[in-house]
Amino acid sequence: MTSESSAVPPRPWEVVAVLFWVGLSWVAVIMFNFVPPDAITGKDMSYMLISTVILGLWMWRVWHGGPMAVGYMQKLLSGLGVFAPGGVLLLVAFLQNGFEMRGILEDWPASPYSRSESREVFEDWPALQFRLAVRTLPLIVYGVVSFTLSRMLGRPIVRAWISARADAGRPDAGA
Repeated sequence: MTSESSAVPPRPWEVVAVLFWVGLSWVAVIMFNFVPPDAITGKDMSYMLISTVILGLWMWRVWHGGPMAVGYMQKLLSGLGVFAPGGVLLLVAFLQNGFEMRGILEDWPASPYSRSESREVFEDWPALQFRLAVRTLPLIVYGVVSFTLSRMLGRPIVRAWISARADAGRPDAGA
């Protein structure tokens, strides 16, 4: 090891945690979107490979302390952390209050729903609420974890590590 590499502090655990989370999220995206029960087409496979290569290169750059890559990763996780639970909570609020729509569906002139069919759909509201909560809870947890990790990338120790890596890579760093 040279004296330049010893001046760089060790990689913060926050970076490792973020990359683990993004990698785990990407595996989930691949599993749920690109592995359908039927056959995968060549178009699906090419999209999966190209997007995996792009994400892999981005993660490699974050691993090596690229300031721009880390900044964009922080923005991505922050956006996911706000929009994932926010969108879910908006959906739940709409469904909670939107069941007043059954009157609209029943009275709509060209509605395929008769009054009896509409009542059958909305009769089991407590069970529907429970299913909705169980299905949306993982996305809310995902958003909270993503937002927390985005804030962790902005910690001073991570910024100091990025600056030290950038300074160590300059040709005039030893002068």
